Amino acid sequence: IAVSGTAATGTLIGSVVVDDAPRNQLTSNVSAGVLIRGGSSGTRVFGNLITANGDPTTGVGDGVRINNATNTLVGSPDAMQPDMLSSTSNAIGANGCNGVRIRSSNPGSFVTANRVRNNLVVANGRSGIAVDGSQFALIGGTVGNAGNTVIAQLGAGVSITNSANIRLLGNDVGLDASAGNATPDGNGGTGVTVSGSRLVEISSGNRIVDNTLHGIL
Repeated sequence: IAVSGTAATGTLIGSVVVDDAPRNQLTSNVSAGVLIRGGSSGTRVFGNLITANGDPTTGVGDGVRINNATNTLVGSPDAMQPDMLSSTSNAIGANGCNGVRIRSSNPGSFVTANRVRNNLVVANGRSGIAVDGSQFALIGGTVGNAGNTVIAQLGAGVSITNSANIRLLGNDVGLDASAGNATPDGNGGTGVTVSGSRLVEISSGNRIVDNTLHGIL
């Protein structure tokens, strides 16, 4: 699915999943499962299963790629309601590159209450969430269940590169607490990497554990 151009405003991809009804399944994609670009704004992506072909070593795309877009929401629109979390979160795994990638976008990218690799057999090939050359992005949050679960990626859990004003709050990186019990399930690289960036906040309830290399670098 591609959302592109300044005329693309307020696009909704997904829905609230009720009574185990089928959700969007964006699978076997050569490029990104969802591509949001070209000056589009106000796109919301929630309640989807986004995966490649089950083998991240052969795929080439990101699960969700945001490129030059504003005010984009990837994840639950109402993290304050725990009973809605499983019906609105995206499950993102087995993509050849990153689970979610935010590139050259500002302001207002929000990545909240996603399950990156959670309940999927195979992880993403690079980082769970990657921010590159962007400004004013929020990953997670401090209210309700706004944090993302990012586990068992082949690379870093979260990577932030050449960006500014990025907030990482309330996420579980390398820890799976989805079943009520906190179970370590670390990422293949560092939990959170920050490179060439400024005004990055990593605070307020992040749990970063059991990653192969550093917790934060």
